[in-house]
Amino acid sequence: MGSHPRDGSLTKALHSTAARLRFGMNLNGRGLAAASDRWALAGCHSAPHDRLGEPNVDLALIASLSAACLFFGILILSEVGRRIGLARLARDSEGLTKGAGAAEAAVFGLLGLLIAFTFAGAASRFEDRRHLIVA
Repeated sequence: MGSHPRDGSLTKALHSTAARLRFGMNLNGRGLAAASDRWALAGCHSAPHDRLGEPNVDLALIASLSAACLFFGILILSEVGRRIGLARLARDSEGLTKGAGAAEAAVFGLLGLLIAFTFAGAASRFEDRRHLIVA
């Protein structure tokens, strides 16, 4: 064994600490403070790594950046769509009502399916309840 701070039993303690951190376990009631103390005592200057050896990343930061990009992307693309629609409306003012019948039929068809499945589910629950009362 060498004199490196990650050798021997200290390595096992560090790996078990990292494993408990990964699985959200409390470390002697102190939580993350105990883990950071152990890493500091071992001479490690970086954060714990995951199983593949890659550093852990801040998932909250990634999620918030993704949500912000998605939000602004939606805003930009809705503005692009509005401008395209205004340009088409200026070219052909009667083209607005051409596809309305098909879209209306599709919406009413989906609404009918939703109501049918709702009543079918309610009927099956009623039958199950009636069988439980009789039995």
